Amino acid sequence: MRRGTWISLALLLLSSLACSPPGPTPPPDVESLAQGARWEGAGSEVALGEAIDMRLWIVVDIEQVGGAKAALDPALFASGSLLMRKNGPEIENARLEPTGDVVRNLREGRLLVSRPYRLTWLRMGEQTLPSFEIRVRGGDIKLSTQSLDFEVAGVLTAEDGKDAELPTDLLQEAPTSYRLLYWILGVVVLALVIGWWLQHRLKGRMHEVDAGPRISAIEEARQRLRQVEIEWKEQQLDGESLVVAVSAVLRTYLQKGLGFHSLTHTTEEFLEELRSSDLVPMTVQTPMAAFLQQCDLIKFAAQGSDAELSRSLLETTHALLDDAEKLEARQARVASTQDPVVGLPESEELVHRG
Repeated sequence: MRRGTWISLALLLLSSLACSPPGPTPPPDVESLAQGARWEGAGSEVALGEAIDMRLWIVVDIEQVGGAKAALDPALFASGSLLMRKNGPEIENARLEPTGDVVRNLREGRLLVSRPYRLTWLRMGEQTLPSFEIRVRGGDIKLSTQSLDFEVAGVLTAEDGKDAELPTDLLQEAPTSYRLLYWILGVVVLALVIGWWLQHRLKGRMHEVDAGPRISAIEEARQRLRQVEIEWKEQQLDGESLVVAVSAVLRTYLQKGLGFHSLTHTTEEFLEELRSSDLVPMTVQTPMAAFLQQCDLIKFAAQGSDAELSRSLLETTHALLDDAEKLEARQARVASTQDPVVGLPESEELVHRG
């Protein structure tokens, strides 16, 4: 009786299967399979967010699973497999979801199973849909789908993206090609560089306007010397620091005002340059050389500088700047009359105190 019941059930299933709709027509590469798994309808070049309708086909040899009855057993495929899952599997950069039910058909000793899916890529560039393994009859048979390579290009417009459910940061106003994107990026970078340059140029001019008229090298030296003198009187500078400061004031003026290499050369090198020039007369060269050598002795030979010597150095620096200013004025007069450039004559009044 039990055997008869099973036979009747099998006949009923076969009858219902024969009367059921034939289902989707398998493509040629699936039709020729004796057993295996294939994707149908996948293209290699797609747009970002484009819905790709695909169909998964599985072909099983009825004899290898124990006949037609076993092939129609609902438990032929595990409930957790790709084919039987209610929701699609997790795939990097993509969404794969089933869009219909599983359809089964017996044909020429084979079981043809199919199910429609929709694939949506969420990232641009080269993407791969991996191979999926499908276990048949509790793992006795293992079938694997082919992996599919895609080139995902372009972007969706904001309007098209409403139904695509893409991440918000991927929606742009209009699709564009990589080449155009590179051009736009290049133009933006160039504009930023030009804007930065113009901003700094304008800021520099504004600083020049705010700073007012530029002062001469001699006036700058006098202002700095007055500041040094104030700091020394307020005991912010000791004797040795004062020597360094007044020496720097004079050397800075000689380089910026008269063009000597007094900041980059040693004292001896600078004095040699001074002696070989006819720009500065001996009445100025001699006290200037003595002053700089005395500063070197205090700085490097630890000679020391008491209050009286510090006061004398300040007075000497003032006097040397006075002499240099007269020399600079003489040069200006010579240049205005286009006379030969010569140093200040020995008869010119040069006041040197120290």
